[in-house]
Amino acid sequence: MSTGLERSRTWPADWETRKTGAGCPMCAEGRPEVNEYGTRRVWAGRYADAYLKRTARPLGYTFVVWRGRHVSEPTELTDEEAAGYWLEVLRVGRGIERRYAPAKLNLQVLGNAVPHLHTHVVPRYLDDPDPERPPAFASAETEELEPARYDAEAEALAAAIRAAASQPQ
Repeated sequence: MSTGLERSRTWPADWETRKTGAGCPMCAEGRPEVNEYGTRRVWAGRYADAYLKRTARPLGYTFVVWRGRHVSEPTELTDEEAAGYWLEVLRVGRGIERRYAPAKLNLQVLGNAVPHLHTHVVPRYLDDPDPERPPAFASAETEELEPARYDAEAEALAAAIRAAASQPQ
């Protein structure tokens, strides 16, 4: 009997295996201060680490990586883990707001390329080219900050996140 849901497969053949954590690059990297892409850690929490992307636009684009056992979906977290993870994502977001004062902050949980729980925290500014749509991902053509500027931004954002985390909410 047909359910009407049969379709040709478009996901990689090893997708289900990757979702279990086999060969997961985010698990394998541990908790580095600087990851393989040269992005610096700006927050080290109990549940997550946050890394500032090197892109100049949008300035402050950060991703938060779950650092517990391998999970590919937030639905796999216990209630305690979920509360801790999302609180740390919000702390990072508050730090971005404090440092950069964006018009809007987008949080995206995707994992379509690397099936390990992580959240893209994307500041949107008043000069955003497409303000009423989801943010476009930075391509390889996106300008990167010069190293000294990047280091200064990473330090300033880390301080803003620490300050935001210490404020009672």
